[in-house]
Amino acid sequence: MGPRLRSLRTTSLSLLILASPGLRAVASDSPPRSLTVRGLGEISASPDQVEFTIGIETTDPNVEKAQQLNNEAARKVIATLKGLGVLDKDVQTTYVNLSQTVRDQDPSRGSQPRTWIYVARKDMRVLLRKIESYENVMSQLMKSGVNQIHSLRFLRSDVRQWEAKARTAALEDAREKAQAMAKTMGVKLGAPLHIIEAQAAPPPMLKTYMMMEVRGAMADAGGPTLAAGELLFTTDVTVSFEIQ
Repeated sequence: MGPRLRSLRTTSLSLLILASPGLRAVASDSPPRSLTVRGLGEISASPDQVEFTIGIETTDPNVEKAQQLNNEAARKVIATLKGLGVLDKDVQTTYVNLSQTVRDQDPSRGSQPRTWIYVARKDMRVLLRKIESYENVMSQLMKSGVNQIHSLRFLRSDVRQWEAKARTAALEDAREKAQAMAKTMGVKLGAPLHIIEAQAAPPPMLKTYMMMEVRGAMADAGGPTLAAGELLFTTDVTVSFEIQ
């Protein structure tokens, strides 16, 4: 076979390879050029609900009496909440305990034999769907037998709506950043290729308030005793845009 014939066959094979549809697809499937940015969205909203945990603690040297006193107080508290319009589904017992402890000794009376007492306790989580009713509800609960408050948390009834607003703000932030970067690099920004949303931060949880502090605040005349502040809804997104 002469040199000319081998050259023709080589050329024909090269043309056949380039004309193959499958190989053309491989050549065109290279990933597009992209620009990846992070967008942050923050939206503030005033809370319209408040959730708190109340405690009922009773003591007596007799175990049955301590338990009886606690049960009576718990029934009265539940009845008070119903009378104030709180729904059954918004009241939940979260803790029940019965323990024995030593009664506090009087140092001025010298050495005395230990006196044991029984302590009965129930905790209930309460959701108020009208935040402005908190002070009246709490005042009535204290009269009914509540003597502890363990936590307080402000909420929004339409939380999904505010989460959606934060997500929209995050996506707008990502696009603005990408457009600014594309302009600086002298390229054209295309459609988004990938969008990843990070988990949103939970609403803030307030610190624990003891009953003595709340009672003292309620004793002050004039003005509310709660500062509800605002809830901050945040969303974090990562977006990859095609660039041309």
